[in-house]
Amino acid sequence: MNKTIVLYESHYGSTKTYAGWISETLGCECKRLKDFDLNALKDYDRVIYGGGMYAVGILGLKKLIKALEKHSDVKIYVFAVGLSTITDETLEHVRTSNLDGPLKDAPLFMFRGRFDISKVSFKHKLLMKALAKNVKNKKEPLTDDERGILKCMSEPVNAMDKTQIKPLLKVVKP
Repeated sequence: MNKTIVLYESHYGSTKTYAGWISETLGCECKRLKDFDLNALKDYDRVIYGGGMYAVGILGLKKLIKALEKHSDVKIYVFAVGLSTITDETLEHVRTSNLDGPLKDAPLFMFRGRFDISKVSFKHKLLMKALAKNVKNKKEPLTDDERGILKCMSEPVNAMDKTQIKPLLKVVKP
């Protein structure tokens, strides 16, 4: 059996879009994690999991890690979606903050998403406004990501691009 599924968790749709592109390209199922019976993991050889990044945490990943304790024979690939600039340093920080236990050696990919302050929850607006305030008060020169935080507070930002999935597909395709 060589059965693959793409699972994802998404608040605002960027991760869902990437998950759809991946499943379409691979010709496999795609389901939202909260709508998937985790006992069915036994029916799959490979799981590609994607979650939005929030304060470096990958949405839904802890739930999947817990379920994988019973299904250690499943090969897992993880992708995270956010607005951060993707560097080796950022990737390593996301890895050490999220991938432990059964995911310690899982391949990790990052894709850039989109953000529209007018479409996020009240809680996320408050968090972003607090972050932007901290960035504005910073004394040192701003990084590209910090300038991006300020920009997305006043206008929608969309860094999505289907070609970003190519490195993941290269590793996953048999």
